[in-house]
Amino acid sequence: MQGKNKFGIEESVTVLYSEQAELAVLGAILLEAKFAMEKISDRFHSEVFYDNRHQLIAGAIIELYRARQTIDILTVTNFLKKKKELDSIGGPYYITQITNRVSSARSIEQHYLIMMEYHMRRQLIAKNTRTISHAQDLSIDVFDIINSHQTEISEITKNIIPDETENAYDLVDAALSEIVAIRNSSGMAGITTGYDSLDAVTMGFQKGNLIILAARPGMGKTALLLCIARKIVLKTRKKIGVVSLEMTKTELVKRLFSIDTKIKGQEIKYAKHISDENINTIAVSAQKYAPNMMINDKSGINIIFMRNIIRRMVAQGAEMIFVDYLQLIKGSKEYRGNREAEISEVSRELKSLAKEFNVPIMALSQLSRESEKRKDKTPMLSDLRESGAIEQDADVVMFIHRPEYYGEEQDEYGKDLKGIAMIIFAKQRNGPLDTVLMNFDGETTSFEEDKSIAPF
Repeated sequence: MQGKNKFGIEESVTVLYSEQAELAVLGAILLEAKFAMEKISDRFHSEVFYDNRHQLIAGAIIELYRARQTIDILTVTNFLKKKKELDSIGGPYYITQITNRVSSARSIEQHYLIMMEYHMRRQLIAKNTRTISHAQDLSIDVFDIINSHQTEISEITKNIIPDETENAYDLVDAALSEIVAIRNSSGMAGITTGYDSLDAVTMGFQKGNLIILAARPGMGKTALLLCIARKIVLKTRKKIGVVSLEMTKTELVKRLFSIDTKIKGQEIKYAKHISDENINTIAVSAQKYAPNMMINDKSGINIIFMRNIIRRMVAQGAEMIFVDYLQLIKGSKEYRGNREAEISEVSRELKSLAKEFNVPIMALSQLSRESEKRKDKTPMLSDLRESGAIEQDADVVMFIHRPEYYGEEQDEYGKDLKGIAMIIFAKQRNGPLDTVLMNFDGETTSFEEDKSIAPF
């Protein structure tokens, strides 16, 4: 037998709800309101109940609870009577009968969880039915449908997620254990950057963090990204994922060849005079890092597609994600020329993805031309292009600055700046602000530490 339920959905006689669980929850509250509401008040909603009568009773309980009034058979009955809803639920007799179904409120959390599961199933049916209807309407943008669907699905779980607030006393042992573990692992709190000098400042890249690596064109953003990615794989054997919206997969791999073997990038790119020996060197060397690198070069994607790419990479074992670069990611909807709002959404979502998948995400970012208008070309946080939200969302902001690029061969103290790259930590939520000096080799586009370089 088929029929439409109150959601307008065709369903069989078997309805997705548990009358026993609904009665058990209401009965527990009416018998032991203080105990029961302490257990479930943070996620207690009338719409979780399927039976209309139970929704009205739950609504009365919520109103009384908010008003800090006593909750029992008499107060709920009087409340419904004043609202002229008592007859709709079957009168005082029905409320009295509910309490006869339970003897204690001790199992209220388990019974309410059963209700929540049924509620979520009903919502999934309703939302998926609506998504199917919208998908068949060609006048609705498909990305709007996808974004709306994902938002609605995430909303379903919002009220069932348990409260994770903990007393600080209960966290002491866990925190001390983490400190000891860090100490015993050479003081590294996160994933190594692969460079001792950078690790000294960052303590490694932390899970859930968004790291922004920003610079003007030509400073070596992609080069440093690849250097760090390669070193992470070589030093830790962890898997990493690279999402390149600008360069192709093959171009990136060729850059890695040059960084790894120190064979000039131009020789590898044009390959006319490259020797068999060099080809063999590249092939052998690549086996050390290539198996643990995943690269996706899909261009023109929006943040929704980015989420799916990152999700797949993490599912395949990636423990850090690199994105080249932020400004090439589109928003989830049409912003009609409001570029700042679009970049703000992308930045916010990248941070959200880092937390959701519990991995560090390093995203490259362009800087505005403002730094080049100043006498001192050193980049500042205000130079982050098109959005102050990037600075706000990022846990770490790193700049690359090469004075030689602007014709500065010596600093004011006569120190040689040829081949020097400054890695400037302009923001670090949980660490110091500092500048690390490194050697940059333009022919192999590689960054290397030089222990002879004193801290800046």
